[in-house]
Amino acid sequence: MGSTHTQTGGHGGPERFGPYDHTDLDGSGVIPLPIMGGAKEAVNYPTTREAWKMFPVETVRYVDGSIRGQRLLVGGNSVMEEWERPVEERTIRQIFTYISVYRPTILIGGEGLGYATAAAIAEARDRDGAVIHIVELHPEIIREGQERANALLKKMSTEQRATIKLYWHEADMKDILQDRKIFPDDSIDGARIDLYPLEPEEKDIDSFVHAEALLRIMKPTGVYAPFVGEEDLPQAKQLAFIEGRFLNKDYTYVYVTPPKDCTYFQGRRMIVMVCRTPIKDLPRAN
Repeated sequence: MGSTHTQTGGHGGPERFGPYDHTDLDGSGVIPLPIMGGAKEAVNYPTTREAWKMFPVETVRYVDGSIRGQRLLVGGNSVMEEWERPVEERTIRQIFTYISVYRPTILIGGEGLGYATAAAIAEARDRDGAVIHIVELHPEIIREGQERANALLKKMSTEQRATIKLYWHEADMKDILQDRKIFPDDSIDGARIDLYPLEPEEKDIDSFVHAEALLRIMKPTGVYAPFVGEEDLPQAKQLAFIEGRFLNKDYTYVYVTPPKDCTYFQGRRMIVMVCRTPIKDLPRAN
């Protein structure tokens, strides 16, 4: 699948696939999926990349007593909600904490409501700049993300804006990480990847990228933070994915307040996992 890339000055994780049998019965690329949380109507759930790109995007408000915020819907599916903002902010802060290079290169996989991108821009402003790549499959989410980012950049001085470079890629993460012109070897200092699972094999493990491609683009001192979506520890499959590819990992916890009708998380805290020191010399499969 092709991709487009622009420069200016998601969401979901293991649990977001849901407890349903996502079988595309008619080959259309979408399936009917009941909305959780008590609603009776049904929405379509995308099962292919192309279907995902065609689904309508809408930002609505949720209200649960004093718990209120934004909810991003793609095809009627909630893919990110405002209560996740502190998780994204903590994650980006942790990534930058472990990066000591001048003007690092950061990769954000999945724009969603833009909380990771906004946090990365703020960190870059406070640390004399950065290069930030944002990869997102849905064109409308890209457009809204660019508008939010431009609004943040306009609040900065001319000197600050000059130190922050944003590159927007409308692309599938699996494809674009294979492109050595866009992402050369040892080019990424920090990566936050949080994508919405569209295929059955993605529902239990953060496997939206080919491990070999991820390790290729990470610098030897690189920092990687996947979406975990758990209260206490990552799932066993995700831990196995990480432990065989990074020497170190650190956990912190963020207290969250999801509304009662949130379809993918009902805990009161969420773990943030930051993985360091990629193992660059893994044996290749024959």
